[in-house]
Amino acid sequence: MTLREIINQAINREISWPKSLATVFSIIFLRIFLENFSSTGPQSSFTLISGVFLHIPLFYISIIASLFLAILFFAKLEIKQAINLGVLFSPIMCLPPIVDLIFTGGAGANTAYLFFNNFREAFFDFLTFFGKFVDPGITLGMRIEIFLVLAGVAYLIYLKTRNIKRTILGAFFCYIVFFIYLAFPGFIVVLFDHSNYLALNQDGGSSAFSLVLSSLFSGSLLKTIHFSEVLSSNRAVLFNQQFDILCSRILWLVLLFQGGLIFYLKNKQSFFPWLNNLRWERVLYYLALSVLGMFLGLSLYLFGYSFGFIDFLGLLIFFVLVALSFWLAVGINDQADLKTDSISNPDRPLVKKTITDKEQNAINLFLFVAIIIGSLLINCWVLILLLLFQGVYFIYSSPPFRLKQAFGLSSLLVGLNALVITMAGFYFVSPQQSLINFPKNVLIMLLFGFTLGVNIKDIKDYEGDKADNINTIPVVFGLLWGKRIIAALAFLALLAVALLTSLKGIMVASLIFSIIFFLLINRRDYEEKSIFGAFFIYITICIISLITR
Repeated sequence: MTLREIINQAINREISWPKSLATVFSIIFLRIFLENFSSTGPQSSFTLISGVFLHIPLFYISIIASLFLAILFFAKLEIKQAINLGVLFSPIMCLPPIVDLIFTGGAGANTAYLFFNNFREAFFDFLTFFGKFVDPGITLGMRIEIFLVLAGVAYLIYLKTRNIKRTILGAFFCYIVFFIYLAFPGFIVVLFDHSNYLALNQDGGSSAFSLVLSSLFSGSLLKTIHFSEVLSSNRAVLFNQQFDILCSRILWLVLLFQGGLIFYLKNKQSFFPWLNNLRWERVLYYLALSVLGMFLGLSLYLFGYSFGFIDFLGLLIFFVLVALSFWLAVGINDQADLKTDSISNPDRPLVKKTITDKEQNAINLFLFVAIIIGSLLINCWVLILLLLFQGVYFIYSSPPFRLKQAFGLSSLLVGLNALVITMAGFYFVSPQQSLINFPKNVLIMLLFGFTLGVNIKDIKDYEGDKADNINTIPVVFGLLWGKRIIAALAFLALLAVALLTSLKGIMVASLIFSIIFFLLINRRDYEEKSIFGAFFIYITICIISLITR
């Protein structure tokens, strides 16, 4: 059978996406296993949990996704065809360690990212197919693997398009993809080499890079807060742990973008309705709560760290995780609320059938996996609290319990989740990673305030909740008296905060905004957006009070 026949047969093969993913993951872990025998130097982190289960799989999956998108564009294939080809040729990933072991007589060759002193050297490495051979570095086996992939991509593009220019451009673009993936830590080091370590090491060796990155790690949260494994007292192992997390954070963000792009390309008719259903005002609500929690943690634990690139990256991922957690909860809730939304929110995509239930399940699964992996890149308590957030919303929204129908208890659950997100922000920055370190008086105050205040959400959904027998305050007492009761509860919640806090700024703001919320809720032309606007102003004042305490 010729290569052309193999490719054509692979393109038309029927393989479910779970089996495709399982195959690729199996190949990746086989590559990791073989790498343990061929790359055993001090730079190797294949035996670390942070490397084996985060950094290395994310690296390979992200490269595969990038090549997959490139093939889609240059070879003009359908998504299913490109996936089939990727699965068929994925075993080539196991080639480098085998080649390195053979050519070194069993000694192996240590793999690493590209090291260079400046962008001129990086350009030289780009022109010379990854530059000279160094140990650790880009090994012979890796170069052969990349050459074979580029040759295969070029052959595929030419086979499908018969266009030489497109073939050359496609292969060149894929080479750029490989180079960027293998050099991105080097670019970071060159950009942040404020201490001129690279200038002191003209050979561009790994020791200079370690010094530059170690200086970045020592001033970040990575020196105190980590989860996937216990921080080692061995400096070399500790460096590898921190390096794994840094690279994994970058790759996680890239993969998240790639996942969204694949979703868009696969089904544009579903992508835009989903995008329009993201409910940004509620995302900002939870982000504001998380920021409040961060400044609460910083105000209680003043410890030395400089907020630099690494922590900015962590903060960006944390904010994305909060948004993803809310969107996952929204997806699950919308599936359970079809009857309610058909009356109160007829424009929702599941109601209009612009997104099918099967598509929503796939989106939910992707978001859940992204949340788990992203949380592992922050710390233990962020992972636990975001899982708790999902668990609470699930029993709130979905059968068999669907506790949103339980009068009073539903508000407690939504209030609890507001507290959970605030605590997640607290533990994102707190060096004390223990539940008992969250101030109990603040916990009680926030839970009480959120439980009373979150009833505001039920005003907008009055008609749908009434039809679906969901016993909210407006449904039980009628819309007019329901609004009055909810306004009174919001007033009481902020009054309680004013009485319990020791900060004058928060006390005064709570008293003022208790009146503002009461008036906004009871307006004849009630608008939820005005409530959110007032809330964001109130939270901003609270944060400023924590900063200046």
